[in-house]
Amino acid sequence: MPRFLIRVRVKIESFPNKYSIDMLKMWPLVLCVMASLPYSLLEELAVKSKSLYPVMEVVDLYQKANMLDRIPLHCPIKDKRRVSSRYGYRKDPFTGKYKFHAGIDYACDLATTVHAAASGEVIFVGFRGGYGKCIEIKHKYGFSTIYGHLSEYYIKKGMYVRMGQIIGFVGTTGRSTGYHLHYEVRKNNRVIEPLFVSYGAKR
Repeated sequence: MPRFLIRVRVKIESFPNKYSIDMLKMWPLVLCVMASLPYSLLEELAVKSKSLYPVMEVVDLYQKANMLDRIPLHCPIKDKRRVSSRYGYRKDPFTGKYKFHAGIDYACDLATTVHAAASGEVIFVGFRGGYGKCIEIKHKYGFSTIYGHLSEYYIKKGMYVRMGQIIGFVGTTGRSTGYHLHYEVRKNNRVIEPLFVSYGAKR
């Protein structure tokens, strides 16, 4: 069976399960056409897309092209976690007013390991205002990720890290009300909605 017809479930953790995507529901003809696209066009999609949604739609093709580890589609926390604040407008825990939240907050135990969501170059390690101790990683195709409120770092600026590599530990530094990781994704230095992919995920 062609790879692009294999059943692949994409679980979007930043939304309820009803928003999960089953790629089998996509038209076979569309998949056939997309599967025939050259690698250069797949790269162009990653470069020009303004969000992660177009990438999610062809995630199996990206994996085939060995690009998936360079795009931030993996959750930075592998241990037990709870989404305490989602991307978008929310009630600010300090002021009580509705304010835009540029990432996802994961409530975790102190010193829970934080992993790189994708491979890339570490461009910042240090204290940054409300983020507290944070790390920023530059990935390919204009993507970058920020990991905030850390307790400690496990890498240094200038290092190249692989997807899944431990980069730091959860803390509560900066503008924080408890132990958690603030995870943020940017495309061309503009915040976008973080999305995650997992295979064989249950609905």
